[in-house]
Amino acid sequence: MDYAIKAINLTKIYSNNVIGNDKVNLKIKYGENFSLLSPNGAGKTTFVRMVSTELLPTSGRLTVLGYDVVKNPMSVRKNIGVVPQEGLPVMDLTVYDHIYYFSRLRGLAKNDAKSATIRAIRELDLVDVRNRYVGGLSGGLKKRVLLATAIVHEPRLLILDEPTTGLDPAARRKLWNYLEKVKKEGTTILMTTHYVEEAERLSD
Repeated sequence: MDYAIKAINLTKIYSNNVIGNDKVNLKIKYGENFSLLSPNGAGKTTFVRMVSTELLPTSGRLTVLGYDVVKNPMSVRKNIGVVPQEGLPVMDLTVYDHIYYFSRLRGLAKNDAKSATIRAIRELDLVDVRNRYVGGLSGGLKKRVLLATAIVHEPRLLILDEPTTGLDPAARRKLWNYLEKVKKEGTTILMTTHYVEEAERLSD
C-alpha cells in the first residue's frame, strides 16, 4: 500500500546536538486525518517541518505523497499546504490580495488564481472582510486567512502545526468545522496539537 506520509527511522539532530526526532517510524494513509498529540517541546514541529521540506532529516527516510523529501522537495511543495505554528500573514495586504498573491506563487495562472481566491474566501467565511487589511483583523480571522492561503491551490496534503493555539473557543470551533469538511472531501491532514479534545474530534 502507498502512503501519503511514510517515515522510516527518521532522525533529526540539530547543529547544537539537540535531538529533534529520533528514529521515528510512521505511516499515514491517503485521506487520513492524523494528529500528533504531545506537550510542547516533544518534537512535533520538527517532524512537520521535515514533512513540509523546511528541514532536511539527518538520517532515515521520509516520503510524502510518494516523493522523497530529500530527492524531490519541489514535488512535495507543489502538492501541500502548510499553516505553520508561528506563521504570520502579510499584514499590509488585503485579505483578497494576500490569498491571490500566494496562489500566483503556487503557479496558478491569473484567471485560475482569481477564481481559486474567491473560492477560498467563501470556504473560510472571509467574504465580509475580503477588502480589509490583514493587519487589522482578529487572531481568529488571521488564522483563517493563513488557512485560506494554504488551501487555495487545493493541496493533496494539508499540514497544520497547532492551528488553534491562541484562538478563542468560537474561533476554534469554526476552524474545526472547516477541517471536518476538508476531511470529508478526501484531503489528507497532518495536524499537531496539545489539546486532547481537538485530537479526538478531528483524528481518524
